[in-house]
Amino acid sequence: SLEGYLKYVDARCGNRELVADEVLRDGFSDSLPSTPLVPLPHVVTSLEECAWDAHLVINGLPSTDTKDVFARLGNLWRERRGAMPAVISLSKGVEFKTLPHAHIITPATLISLKARVPMERVFYFGGPNIAAEIFSGEYANARLCGRGELRGPLCRFVSNPALAVWENDSIIMHEVMGGLKNIYAVGSGIVEALCGSATSSSVYFAHALSEMGLITRMCTEQPEAITGPLLADTYVTMLKGRNAWYGRELASGRISREMGDNVPGKGFIQGPSTVEAFYKLLSSDELALPHPRTGEMSNPIAQLPA
Repeated sequence: SLEGYLKYVDARCGNRELVADEVLRDGFSDSLPSTPLVPLPHVVTSLEECAWDAHLVINGLPSTDTKDVFARLGNLWRERRGAMPAVISLSKGVEFKTLPHAHIITPATLISLKARVPMERVFYFGGPNIAAEIFSGEYANARLCGRGELRGPLCRFVSNPALAVWENDSIIMHEVMGGLKNIYAVGSGIVEALCGSATSSSVYFAHALSEMGLITRMCTEQPEAITGPLLADTYVTMLKGRNAWYGRELASGRISREMGDNVPGKGFIQGPSTVEAFYKLLSSDELALPHPRTGEMSNPIAQLPA
């Protein structure tokens, strides 16, 4: 209705307060119940105006949108004097690229490449936590990952008595595993919906954690420093995350892939695009391996049981 539309216009202009409960009733998002969304101290609709003189930029975009936005911001920042801003990325997921060879690329790398922000000034902030529960005051922890000297000061800046923030230098590893845990979470929801038993879910959980443990041991020099937070992040995502919810709804037929990644009442679901990126990567013949039984060379997807 026109009245319903106008209340969002008023909220956008800062003329009224609109809370997430009301947005949920209108069918938008249930991520942060009771959260005052607006009015903000100053509403800015221009990306350039917002970020021109920023010292710290928080990226909450999904990986699929990061490239285009930060290409625009990079053009802007190269015109100003002084150092590039520090960027804290909340984005999880990866994108698949074919050149110069089949590979995946993370949001932090995209930000650095497209905006030409040095990697020493790009950081990743992630769980294990549920945002709505942090907002409600529950004690939580998170991790801030990056390689630059700003990591320690930024870690202290985002910490508070109810939120302990660890720091680690393995930014790419955390982003990749952050994308993988969303895949595992979608799978856990599917298993729960189709099997419905604690035993089946625990078997799936065990296999997922074993695989994550193997990947971290293969890809980082100090796996013991990151394994705990990664496994905890996987656990909480499977327990109460949007990706696990998506898997349950998909398996039960209440939603379909044709509906896309933006689901009314839940917002953007990162898992499906990450599944697609890893599927494309593992379907590439550049990654061909000998089949464990026949010895025939083929890509990993081709070797999966039918």
